[in-house]
Amino acid sequence: MDVVGSVWGWLARMVLRRHRLLLRLPPRDEPPGPLRQVRAHLTLHQRGRVRQHRRPLQPQVTLVFNLALCYVIKLGSGLVKIYPQFLAARSLLGAAMGGFWGLSAPSALENLPVELCGLASGVLHQGRAVGYLITAAVYLCLVPEQSRG
Repeated sequence: MDVVGSVWGWLARMVLRRHRLLLRLPPRDEPPGPLRQVRAHLTLHQRGRVRQHRRPLQPQVTLVFNLALCYVIKLGSGLVKIYPQFLAARSLLGAAMGGFWGLSAPSALENLPVELCGLASGVLHQGRAVGYLITAAVYLCLVPEQSRG
């Protein structure tokens, strides 16, 4: 349990350190068209220049919150007593992981050149499917067959 906590602490420090470094980076070439205006507005909003009276919630803070929520729900799913409670805990975990995945995927791709974003996004999203294939192959090789009779 201590190892898991230290991994989450390390991950939170890396996310916050990355956020501080991103604020110091020079602006990169912007994509043409209306996407430039939307991105410029979001960048100003994230850096707190649009609303001076209230600091906006940063995506990295939300990522850390989602990770902490996943940790608590996973811990709770290990402590449940009956199957319906386990299903409820795993459903909540799926919702929390969806929130984490929705924010982490764009964060991982934001510093790539525009030409590589499509390819990198495809590789990133196919990782889970490839993992399922590898898991199925390992299962077929390692788990002995049993007769059903």
